[in-house]
Amino acid sequence: MAFQAGRMPAWKEITIHTTEQRSLLAVPFVFTVLAGVTTGLRLYSRRLQKTTLSASDWFCLVAMLFAIVTLVMNWIMVFHGSGLWLKDVGREQFLLWIKLQVATYLIWMCSVTALQISILAFYTKTFGIYRTFRAICFGMIGIVSAWFIGAFCSYLFACNPVHKLWDTMTPGKCTLGIPLCASVGMIHIVLDASILIMPIPLAWRLQMATSSKIVLTVLLLLGLFATVCAVIRLECLVKILPGALANPTYSLWQALLFQFTEVPVGIICICVPTLRPVSRAFSESKVGGYFSSIFSTSSHSKISETSEPKLSSTYQQGSIRSDREGLKVPSAHATSVNNASSYDDLPDFPEIQTGNGEFSHYR
Repeated sequence: MAFQAGRMPAWKEITIHTTEQRSLLAVPFVFTVLAGVTTGLRLYSRRLQKTTLSASDWFCLVAMLFAIVTLVMNWIMVFHGSGLWLKDVGREQFLLWIKLQVATYLIWMCSVTALQISILAFYTKTFGIYRTFRAICFGMIGIVSAWFIGAFCSYLFACNPVHKLWDTMTPGKCTLGIPLCASVGMIHIVLDASILIMPIPLAWRLQMATSSKIVLTVLLLLGLFATVCAVIRLECLVKILPGALANPTYSLWQALLFQFTEVPVGIICICVPTLRPVSRAFSESKVGGYFSSIFSTSSHSKISETSEPKLSSTYQQGSIRSDREGLKVPSAHATSVNNASSYDDLPDFPEIQTGNGEFSHYR
């Protein structure tokens, strides 16, 4: 290695004063909190549905646990050198930093695998009536598991002896570099994108309105945000790896930032499609009704102010009554302006929605 850890002072005072340090502390924290909130709402959704947790829920919880663990480790890394030049870090601090860096990368592999299996388990429950698609999902679970085993072992045994991976003072040889990094990252990105795209053709075969199909597609593709994080992370790694060994605490900060952000973003994305029962419960609550009435009144007022001539109209039992002219307009020509912002105006997917609020097995 280009640096000489043995020549570094044992300890140096580290303060949070750089943009890189602040970014590493703040961004993963915000997204992890949001992931925790959406995970909690997902569990509350199951409670509202009075159903037990499915395999998809359990794998999501595992990923959330890993996200919390890596967040804590990330904070420890920041106070031990992340985002600082190596010359500003003490030897003992750096040795702990490199151990945590190895651990967080291995946990990242566990986290993204849990996320992908969670999505695939959701598919098997949602589109399970399609036997071919269900078989493909189980096949993808096998491929994801194989990627995890291969990537985990390749990284863990990249050095000879093994403990040289986190003990840089040990004599030996490591094969870490662009080929290993690029292969692991690219296969992960391809699997990620493939899993997200898989159900789209199936969704567009459903007998439902085009607008509902579009909304369903958007919900299924939310996970692409996590894929984007994975792409940026891989790009950062490939660019900085050739010189990273000379200054790893600073060179790797962007890759670490997206590594710690990818999993929480993925958790948020896979939880959003399960929150319809919570949204419905909120809209039916007093608070939800209050906000709905405010927006409905505001929308109605704006339409009334801009319409000519000004008619005071109410939608009543299939007709609109004009207070000015006393006319009765048939409901076929009536247009309701009330509740323009209400929850019921959103696509409901009635053809495929099950009793537990998820998408049903519909052919």
